[in-house]
Amino acid sequence: MKKAAVPGFISNLILFAVIILCIPVTVPRFLGYQSYNIVSGSMEPEIPVGSLVYVKSTMPEEVAVGDVIAYSSGASESVITHRVTGNNADLREFTTKGDANDREDLAPVGYERLIGKVEIHIAGLGRVCALFASASGKMSLLALVVLAVALRLLTVVLQKMFQKEEQSLRPKSKVTTLLVPAGVLMIAAGGYVLASTQINYQNSNELYEDLNEEFAGTQTGSETSGGETKAKADWTVGLDVDFDKLKAVNPEVVGWIYFENEDISYPLMYSGEDDKYLHTAMDGSSAVAGSIFIEGKNKPDFSDSHTIIYGHNMRNLSMFGKLRYYYREEDYYKDHQYFQIITEERAYRYRIFAYENVSADSFIYSVPFAADDSFGEFIEKLYGLSLRDTGVKADKNDHIITCSTCSTTGNRFVVHGVRVGEQ
Repeated sequence: MKKAAVPGFISNLILFAVIILCIPVTVPRFLGYQSYNIVSGSMEPEIPVGSLVYVKSTMPEEVAVGDVIAYSSGASESVITHRVTGNNADLREFTTKGDANDREDLAPVGYERLIGKVEIHIAGLGRVCALFASASGKMSLLALVVLAVALRLLTVVLQKMFQKEEQSLRPKSKVTTLLVPAGVLMIAAGGYVLASTQINYQNSNELYEDLNEEFAGTQTGSETSGGETKAKADWTVGLDVDFDKLKAVNPEVVGWIYFENEDISYPLMYSGEDDKYLHTAMDGSSAVAGSIFIEGKNKPDFSDSHTIIYGHNMRNLSMFGKLRYYYREEDYYKDHQYFQIITEERAYRYRIFAYENVSADSFIYSVPFAADDSFGEFIEKLYGLSLRDTGVKADKNDHIITCSTCSTTGNRFVVHGVRVGEQ
């Protein structure tokens, strides 16, 4: 092989490798399959962690007991893969169970949440796909394609340098003819996706910054410092929220969540559904960041013993992005123990007593509860899972809020607060 052809050979190898990496995800889509990476061990040993499962859309009535199905968790973009133990056509719902779990899942799965039936699973492939599906992975693939195209251009330059006569230049191979345009298209598509995402991030940030300035002014004389000194019942509401103006924009605003000593400050949405505000901003516009919203099974007045609030874990730290600091920074909890829920009628203060990483089908997503022993057992389990012993006590008579967001592990990160004051 001539020296001038070496960069071109490497370019072909890189482009070929990129195409091979994309095949497990792209080709099945043309055949009607969706693919998902398994991140929990609830279906082991049949489907181990790190597997890639291929799901075929099917009618709910065609699902039989024993089939493995994929379905939306309902409250986030996560997908759960469990085995069907019952199909109740009258109630239009499935009962499900993970093979590795001791008992059936607590909540039934409505037909509307069904994605399809698992047809194929390949152990280990999910980890590879997940690696390149991340933002850094996509950037790495783009970088490889850019490098391949650069090497191809270098080959042309070197050939012209080493060849004195135009006719002595070798014609381009068919492989090169196909791979180079494919690489250019991938660069263009990747650039478009990255640019669109960045613009959407910026629009979301500007929207919520404007909402804070227009509808949620800081209270004069507000004291919201963290630490042990604020464990008292004496506290000040951090924001003065104009709910009349907010509801004129969107009547589904039911409150405002405000983390003391932090810029997590957003309107709270409630529609009774768990997917409406995943990618819809408070003003109804489409947004990658979506909105902060309350679990559809909860009451929107925070009277339930356990209320769940969802928000995206954005890379630019907006929405619930800063919750990651609770487990990444040892001293973060000390000055960030409190958050407030402000409604039209009342304001509530909560103190964080536990936080942990969980799977999308974890028991922590159980609602509602009554002030009984089962709720007391639920709280004790939270203490058992917590990544930190906070020393903050909660019992079955308390009101608990769980703030849930995506985790970089592929699971969920949750922060639990107990109500310590109201005004």
